[in-house]
Amino acid sequence: MMRSISCLVLALAVLQVPTLAQAQDTFVAFSYTSMQQPVVLYQVSSQGAVLATVANLPAGNIPQTIVVAEDNKSYRAVGYLYSPPTYTGVIFDIAPGGTVKTLVSGSPLVRPSAMVRTCDGEWLVVNQQTTATSFDLYRLQGNKLTLLSTVQNLYAYYLALTTDEDSGQLVGRSMTLSTPRKYGYFRIDPSTGTVTDFALYKQAVTTSIYYGAKEPYFEGTTGAFLDMSYDATLRGGKLLRVHPEIGIFPISPSPISVIPADMTLADQRTKGVRYYVLGRTMTAPYTYQIIRMKSDGTVAGASNIQGFTPYLRSSLLRVGSRNLSWFMDAPPNGRSLRLSYPGEGGRQFRVAFSLAGVRPGPLLSDKREIPLVPDELTLLCLNGGIQGILENTAGFLDAFGEARVKVDTNGLGSALKGVKMWAVALVLDPGASAGVSHISGPTVLHIKQ
Repeated sequence: MMRSISCLVLALAVLQVPTLAQAQDTFVAFSYTSMQQPVVLYQVSSQGAVLATVANLPAGNIPQTIVVAEDNKSYRAVGYLYSPPTYTGVIFDIAPGGTVKTLVSGSPLVRPSAMVRTCDGEWLVVNQQTTATSFDLYRLQGNKLTLLSTVQNLYAYYLALTTDEDSGQLVGRSMTLSTPRKYGYFRIDPSTGTVTDFALYKQAVTTSIYYGAKEPYFEGTTGAFLDMSYDATLRGGKLLRVHPEIGIFPISPSPISVIPADMTLADQRTKGVRYYVLGRTMTAPYTYQIIRMKSDGTVAGASNIQGFTPYLRSSLLRVGSRNLSWFMDAPPNGRSLRLSYPGEGGRQFRVAFSLAGVRPGPLLSDKREIPLVPDELTLLCLNGGIQGILENTAGFLDAFGEARVKVDTNGLGSALKGVKMWAVALVLDPGASAGVSHISGPTVLHIKQ
């Protein structure tokens, strides 16, 4: 079945429109100089040049994380206003034109530090209270917060958080607060707050949890996460692969002489670069760089950021990088999966679902693996889906490079409660390697009701 799906993808690719010119990777990062000055979001090139001012946040607010919003055009910032000894948590929505709207301010937020998008079309927000003994997970829908669970014995201030697309739970880079402390990666059940070990460092290295990707990248083909780590002993950062069975091991052949603040993936059309790292040099006068890395962890180049000074808490977000996002259209189980590929308007896409998991997947002719185990549901998707339940799994992106796949199981009642489905999106282009310009996912849909 894997072979037949690969052949079908390649056959469909020849029906494509001509290859379009692609924009260069650009990013959003923010500066922070003092509480008296506003935090400014800038758009920068991969060569470090400032291209535009994106937005100004109200003075005194200190962002902990900025993420690309669900529309793939806006941004969300979480942080706090600190007026000693009081912390006031805040979440901002930043529109494409730079308008900043306060979604939530004050109680119950004290020191929010991270947020991730879920398959239920909502955000999960990490909120640390004035003490560090625990943190709360809130569900954010619009501007309404609902307490979901409390996570005990895990440090939240430098928490990196992402979704484990295998299980549908969360994975965070942090440390425990009780002794003997554990350092590394932990799986978190957001519904209960239960914490279990995912992968741990063998030695206590505090700096290893402070710096790295704000949202480590899930690698569906291996079940590992890709992250950056700073080792004070080696005085440098390394690209890591983090696996629940194999453990934590470096990919980079040698450390990079920076403290990594964040990491993001390159656009899949970008040649010779797989990851970008925002890093700060370790000796004064400090400079911030955008480092271009290959998939094997070697450095393809680095450029100093010119025109503003970032911040070791700054995010590095590739513009237009949220290619897949879930929306809840008709609760409890009427969803849509939104595809967004700026610059790819008019191309054919295919979204394949599977009930069988993500590994091993079929190989394309260029040896890229599609992270999805094909089953009968996959074949139905490649032919358009299931009327009334799973629709628009095959078609053309609109002029903006967008499409929506309908996934509505409301008519089945609770028959699918507890079921997990995985989805992968392909964008087809005869001018691209193996006829496929983008492979996005997997993303897991966990039907809980």
